[in-house]
Amino acid sequence: MGFKPEDVRIPWDEYTKYDNVPKEKTDPSYYKRWKIEPLEFCLANDLPFWLGSILKYCMRYDQKDGLQDLYKARVYLDKKIQELEKR
Repeated sequence: MGFKPEDVRIPWDEYTKYDNVPKEKTDPSYYKRWKIEPLEFCLANDLPFWLGSILKYCMRYDQKDGLQDLYKARVYLDKKIQELEKR
């Protein structure tokens, strides 16, 4: 049983209305170029957290944190590789 994107669609303003972070610091505009945002894709396909994190960082790296995002993605990938190597 998985989530469907329509089950979790929340207007972006709802995510930020209670915190004090300016909207321009939290608005995921770097995902707008894609037909579907990583969160929606991951939920629609029941992807595990580690894989969703890799997708998120890879999809935004060139518009957000550059090389730092690719390093973050690599951390999740390396952890998964280590887990599989132990089997």
